[in-house]
Amino acid sequence: DLKKSCKHFIDISALETKNEYLEGKGSVIYDHRNCKLFVNLSQRATLPALKAYVEELNKISLKPWSIVTFSGKDKNNVPIYHTDCFFQLLNRHALVCLSALNPEDKALVINELTNPEKNITPYEIIDITFEEACLLYTSPSPRDLSTSRMPSSA
Repeated sequence: DLKKSCKHFIDISALETKNEYLEGKGSVIYDHRNCKLFVNLSQRATLPALKAYVEELNKISLKPWSIVTFSGKDKNNVPIYHTDCFFQLLNRHALVCLSALNPEDKALVINELTNPEKNITPYEIIDITFEEACLLYTSPSPRDLSTSRMPSSA
C-alpha cells in the first residue's frame, strides 16, 4: 500500500466518480524553481482535479505552488490532451509550440515564463498529430530540486 510506504501521499482519486482527472505523466509540467504547474486542460487534466491536487500539495510544500492553465489545439484544431506534447521546461529555457495556443493563452504562457525570465524557443505545428508526439522527458535532479535533468531511463 503506497500510503504506508510514502511520507506524503496525495490521493484525489475520489474525483474520478465525477469524471474529474489529473493524469500524472505528461499532463503536468513542473517548474520546480518557481513553484508553478503548467497544465494544458483536457479530459486527462481537468481544472477541479488540478485545484484539488494543488490544494493538497500546498499543505506539504515549503513554498506555495501556483497553476498556469491553457488549452492547446493541434493543426487540425483538435484539443491536445498532454501538455508535454507541445510544452517543455528546462533549467533556463522553455520549448513551446505557441501556435497551438489561442492569443489569450499565448500571452499568459509567455508572461508566466518570462517572469522570472526564461528563454522561450517557439516552434511551429508540424505534420504530426500531438497524440504521436512527446517533446522531452525531464525530472528534477535528485541532488538539486531547483534544476531539471534528462533521466538515464529516457
